[in-house]
Amino acid sequence: MKPVAMHPALAEFLNEWRKESCYNRDDDWMFASSREKGRVPRAASTCGKHYLRPAAVSAGVIAKDDHSRFGWHNLRHSLATFFGSNEVHPSVIQTMLRHTKPQTTARYIHAVNVKQIEAQGRYLDAIKIVAKQPDRVA
Repeated sequence: MKPVAMHPALAEFLNEWRKESCYNRDDDWMFASSREKGRVPRAASTCGKHYLRPAAVSAGVIAKDDHSRFGWHNLRHSLATFFGSNEVHPSVIQTMLRHTKPQTTARYIHAVNVKQIEAQGRYLDAIKIVAKQPDRVA
């Protein structure tokens, strides 16, 4: 039960979600189980099965008939790899992933090449995320 760093853009998305949710009081769960009428949070495995995996199939990350393991843990590796490829200090990555040992964090950071970045761009295009263009100086 420790604080989690949150970028203002993520907070904005979560506030928008809250407005759409039927469980939007201050003491409600952010991702409440509709099956349980909001009394408990939605199970991570259910969200992975019903939302994350179909989104990955739709974006071409995995094939529809692929039955290999794919879930939230993959996103932890992706996040660590992204940070590691963008000069984020390993201790910061370790803190964000809540690892006790730096050796654990090191196993999460993978080498990245140009082809992988291009594939990631196709994924972002598929889920309609467009990179903001840097401000140009006249």
